[in-house]
Amino acid sequence: MHVTKVGGPGLQNGVLATYQGTFRVYVKGSGSGRVGVGITGPDGSDVPALLLSTKNVGDDEIQMKYRYEPMTIGHYKITIKCGEGEKKTEPIAGSPFNVHIVDSFDELDLPPHIVREPPGPAIWWKS
Repeated sequence: MHVTKVGGPGLQNGVLATYQGTFRVYVKGSGSGRVGVGITGPDGSDVPALLLSTKNVGDDEIQMKYRYEPMTIGHYKITIKCGEGEKKTEPIAGSPFNVHIVDSFDELDLPPHIVREPPGPAIWWKS
């Protein structure tokens, strides 16, 4: 099992009052693989990541949708891991994803390496 792509507004910088902390992880392959998501908040504490849904999107690919809720402004670190067995999970390429939550739209400063794919406001990382 391996992650083919991740994306969604929950991996982008945003404004606390209107933030949508959802993102999707797509995995492909069979076996006993695992996906792990860990989020660290600005004060270093763990932020819960809720698995909202899992669905087969065809061609041996599964989509997992996650959500988290930032409670304060600051830097959030989202680590996504994948691998076979409990002790062999490794961070995927590009992980951890660094998200900065601010008070106003004027404070937003999106890094230049973020790629936007139409039609939505989502970013995608592909392996």
